[in-house]
Amino acid sequence: MYILRHILLLLSLLVLSLSAMAQHHSALKFENTKVDFGTIDEATGEQIRRFEARNVGVGTIVVKEIVSTCDCTVVEYGAESIAPNQSFCFDVK
Repeated sequence: MYILRHILLLLSLLVLSLSAMAQHHSALKFENTKVDFGTIDEATGEQIRRFEARNVGVGTIVVKEIVSTCDCTVVEYGAESIAPNQSFCFDVK
């Protein structure tokens, strides 16, 4: 439950950050906005979830950074421009 709460907080902040950085007539649509990591056993190793979003607007979106709000999760993403109708992915560990 603790990890799920942090993941949901991370996604909420991500959406707010991306919407603040989005240019006029641009919009992102996420395939999934929630992921249930379930019960994680440390012995099974690292858990990774991939998030995908598509630029459904008419302008290019530049995502400069995606950050986690806690030390228990790490986001892997390289800055890039997302053209209209193009998708991008990022991993959360």
